[in-house]
Amino acid sequence: MKSKIYSDRFLICSDNTAGILTLKLIHKVEGIVLHEWKEKVKSEREATISLEAYKRFMFEEDGALVYSVKYAANLFEIDYKGKGLIEVTELIKQKAKELEEKREIICIQ
Repeated sequence: MKSKIYSDRFLICSDNTAGILTLKLIHKVEGIVLHEWKEKVKSEREATISLEAYKRFMFEEDGALVYSVKYAANLFEIDYKGKGLIEVTELIKQKAKELEEKREIICIQ
């Protein structure tokens, strides 16, 4: 089973080879793998059920948004553990602003 499921911004790719189901959440524009999940499955039916659950979590329960924010937090070296999504988003915005100001200071000198 190989499949691709799309949303506006994200892509879920699945591959079931030798009883190992691999699911990946990918940002469509950037091509970045935001999350990867692997599990052993005994049948195509079990793989399909897992794929549907993964898709539901990522698209209907905003899992894709959560993993996007975690990815950005890692890029900015922000510890997101134990923090809410809004708090982490604010930390990312603050860090981006600091880096922008730092860049402007470097360019002026």
